Amino acid sequence: MPLPVLVPALLAGCLLDKAGYLARVAELTDHDGDGYVQQDDCDDADASVFPGATETCDGVDDDCNGLVDDNAVDRLVWYPDADGDGYGVDANAILACDAPTSTWINRGGDCDDTQATVSPAGTEIAYDGVDQDCSGADLNDVDGDGFVARQAGGDDCDDADASVHPGATEVPYDGVDQDCSGADLNDLDGDGFVATEAGGDDCDDADAAVFPGAAETWANGFTDNDCDGDPGAAVLEYGGEEWVGTAPGAGLGWLVRSLGDVDGDGLADFVTTSLFDSSVYSDAGSVTLVRGGTTGALTGATEVVAGGADWYLGAGLDAGTDATGDGVPDVLVGADGYSAETGRAWLIDGTRLAAATGLDPLTAAFGSVTGDESGMGSGISVAFLGDVIGDGSVCVGEGAVFGNVDGQSEEGEVAIFGGLAGDVMFSNGDIEVVGSYAGGHLGGSVSAAGDYGLG
Repeated sequence: MPLPVLVPALLAGCLLDKAGYLARVAELTDHDGDGYVQQDDCDDADASVFPGATETCDGVDDDCNGLVDDNAVDRLVWYPDADGDGYGVDANAILACDAPTSTWINRGGDCDDTQATVSPAGTEIAYDGVDQDCSGADLNDVDGDGFVARQAGGDDCDDADASVHPGATEVPYDGVDQDCSGADLNDLDGDGFVATEAGGDDCDDADAAVFPGAAETWANGFTDNDCDGDPGAAVLEYGGEEWVGTAPGAGLGWLVRSLGDVDGDGLADFVTTSLFDSSVYSDAGSVTLVRGGTTGALTGATEVVAGGADWYLGAGLDAGTDATGDGVPDVLVGADGYSAETGRAWLIDGTRLAAATGLDPLTAAFGSVTGDESGMGSGISVAFLGDVIGDGSVCVGEGAVFGNVDGQSEEGEVAIFGGLAGDVMFSNGDIEVVGSYAGGHLGGSVSAAGDYGLG
């Protein structure tokens, strides 16, 4: 049978089901361009809806799994809020597009959903054992100093003041117990008596040997040990020495220095000055060698006596250093009133001082320094300073409080000499230190205070 006769017949048969053909074509077509044909896409008119699409809270089955809004990426966290305070309990939270009921809220953090006064927005009440603001604990450190208040079982004695807590620095006599020890600090020296500054009767709260009823003693000088308002007569303690000047008004003890054992008897010797000694000239002054073991009047003692009125020999004094190199400690003494108050200082050899009964500083000195200017008052203070200039010698320093330098009035100055021997002028010092302003009176006190690397 010829083939051309059959082809028209077959085509005619297919065309009889044209509607089915077009429906099938529609099923196999992606009308919304989302990559899925109609037969696989649950909404081929919406390009955002197709199998595997991201599910969101929009009331649509975006991923074509037959469920609406299931596991939507923009679901909210909902918390049950039984007490209606606007905060829910974290432990019972759910994820959903909408609140299950009106008692659910999308804000958590409530630590007690049975009390509307307890939530992250609650007002904390200190020391009541309730964590009103859900911070994790009751408020028991109101001042924020890191210590729990006593009202809450801690040891902070004042929870309203951050400077008050155990271990704080105590301020004496202010009536405040800063360190919570139980009382304000009112006995600094620990002698058991409250200071007068705090209403007590301890007249010197820095000295444990001074308190009401203490024994008066010469060991700490002119001190009212028993706080009765009168230093009284000092008790000479066992082994002590008490020296008495030989002339009224001489002022024995103006300055005292330890000299060392210059006479080799095994006892320490001392030098002391009588600034107003007038035994030879009015207010000439003198320096006395007091041998170890001496007690009472210093009659017959070795004295260096000034050679003129109003010298005030002994205004400056230092001793105990061997500046002359003979192995015996020497004495350095000043007289600020010497020669119209130019002032002068003498270095006296300890060996010669120990061997003599009376010396004139003008002839007995190993070396001396004399002021250059009337009224400058050099020698008012003197000191052995050690090797300040670095030449191996013992240096001496001398102050002149009324010195006028650089056109300034009485700014004062200090001169330092290395290896003092012979007579030199104040202005010839190896080092000169001048006051920085008029009336400064530099040089009122000169002393050695340690090695600061000078020289």
